[in-house]
Amino acid sequence: MKLGMKISIGFGLLILIACSLGGMAVVNMRSVESEATKLAKEYMPEVGMAAGVERNTLQTMMFMRLYGVTEDKKQYETGLRFLGEVKRNLAEAKALSDKYPDLVKLKENVAKTQTRVAEYEKLLQETSNRVESMGAARRVMDSAAADFVKNTDEYQNSQQAQLVEEISKGASAEVLKQRAERLDSSTDIIQSGTAIRIGNLNGQLYKDPRRLEEVLKNFASLEQLVDTQRAKTKDETNLRQLSAIREATQKYRLAVSDYAENLKGLQAVGEKRVETADAVQKMAEESAQAGIGETQT
Repeated sequence: MKLGMKISIGFGLLILIACSLGGMAVVNMRSVESEATKLAKEYMPEVGMAAGVERNTLQTMMFMRLYGVTEDKKQYETGLRFLGEVKRNLAEAKALSDKYPDLVKLKENVAKTQTRVAEYEKLLQETSNRVESMGAARRVMDSAAADFVKNTDEYQNSQQAQLVEEISKGASAEVLKQRAERLDSSTDIIQSGTAIRIGNLNGQLYKDPRRLEEVLKNFASLEQLVDTQRAKTKDETNLRQLSAIREATQKYRLAVSDYAENLKGLQAVGEKRVETADAVQKMAEESAQAGIGETQT
């Protein structure tokens, strides 16, 4: 083979190799471009949205816990705003997973998370209902306690006044003894009612239904004291006072019972809220990890 031919073939091979390398470079660049586009438009948004769900869920949990403890409506409203952010994050994540079918984990978790968030929203409504019911029970307690104090004071003052009058008129020892017993009984009624109120406030302070249940056991003896005095009383004014005391006691007892039941319900729903929110966080973390994992493959 002539030298010129050999040189031509050599140059041809070099050109072929150069073209092949150039083609491979183009293919690789396009592959890199495709992966970079996926990273920018799919995986990074997936991680960002999942992080947003996790962050806003934590904020929602915090403010709802504060609401359960303080019963401050502002905490509840702030928690609802963060829950709105969670729902917005999920709506964006759903739109992203619908647009990019490769985001399998995101699509799967979005559906599950939306279901859990709907459950959480129902639990929040139940939380609000419980807190409102507790507030209503507390207002009944305040009103009943005021009636109790007013009528026990009036009854006791009446017994003292009648004792003084009977002494001045030279009443018999038996009459004075009966009046003194009624005066002592009025003190017992007041002390029993005061002990019940202190126990009730203690139970509310410590958010302890068991303490409130113990308080409820003490109403029977208080009601017995009042009923015993009513049976011995003939004076119409005193009878009205004792009836008002009995009525106030019953209202207070029912309000304490209602408060205790709602407090137990609030604590139970609080546990369910934590469980549901933890599930939302877990799924958000899984979606974020899936997005991060895709960036490393």
